[in-house]
Amino acid sequence: MSVTKISELTAKTTPAGTEELLINDSGTSKKITISNANKAIDIVNDTTPQLGGQLDVNGNSIGDGTLELLSFSETASAVNEFTIANAATGSGPTLSATGGDTDVDINVTPKGTGSVVLDGLKYPQADGTAGQILKTDGSAQLSWVTPTDNDTVYTHPTTDGNLHVPVTSTTNNGKVLTAGATAGSFSWVTPTDTNTQLTDEQVQDIVGAMLTGNTETNITVTYQDSDGTIDFTSTDTVYTHPTTTGNKHIPTGGATDQYLKYSASGTAVWAAVSGGATGAGGDAIFVENERIMTTSYTLSTNKSASMVGPLTINTGATLTIPTGESLVIL
Repeated sequence: MSVTKISELTAKTTPAGTEELLINDSGTSKKITISNANKAIDIVNDTTPQLGGQLDVNGNSIGDGTLELLSFSETASAVNEFTIANAATGSGPTLSATGGDTDVDINVTPKGTGSVVLDGLKYPQADGTAGQILKTDGSAQLSWVTPTDNDTVYTHPTTDGNLHVPVTSTTNNGKVLTAGATAGSFSWVTPTDTNTQLTDEQVQDIVGAMLTGNTETNITVTYQDSDGTIDFTSTDTVYTHPTTTGNKHIPTGGATDQYLKYSASGTAVWAAVSGGATGAGGDAIFVENERIMTTSYTLSTNKSASMVGPLTINTGATLTIPTGESLVIL
């Protein structure tokens, strides 16, 4: 039997009589004559074949022509179906139940004594009884088993240190847990009031008694029991500085280069610094002076000066002798 490719058919928009058919080839109408209608059309080389509607398998299977891959069974009143969706990187494809109903189950039924295997685990072929659980045998076979007490029931120890807090109710408001005579036992009891806390009035009376009548210099303390306050009253608000020896103030006045000099009764007075003779053993014979002048100096007005030379005046230093004054160098 000769083979004609769809892509090789002649393009045409309308049939020219009863001996021609039009086929949709990716949006382009192609002509096929009645004489070619009984010929097979080769779509092997059509790398982008598309369906224009539902594929009616007509009760047949899909496979390689010899071995079946998928078999289909249609229900005349069907409203639900499978939808298979692929997925991008990182996600798995999806097999979903879709259709007209709001809630749609997915039924998986193996053949004969076959098992449903999901991710390598074989599930039981029949339902178990109420209260049973799925248990694996370690070889990928799951089965229904009745759990033992060790599997589902936990018994809390009742030894010392493992007891629960007793139940409570509104009748136990204000009560406390107290250890019982038996080790590890305790119960709710009403606490005994051993509160020895003093009231505010008692505290005030104690403090007031400590302060009332106790006086310090020029201060009187009085406790007012009516309002719980303590009054501190000063009986001398004027401070008088003592005038005895050791408490005298620095006198006013004074001039440049003067110093404080002791006077009678601890009183200090300002006095000028005067030169004096020195010597050994308390002798006051020699008056010493330096001979090198490092800092500029001006003799005081109306005063003359003397020194034992020679006198050396360093660079940058100046000696000024006012008019009418004299400097005698011995």
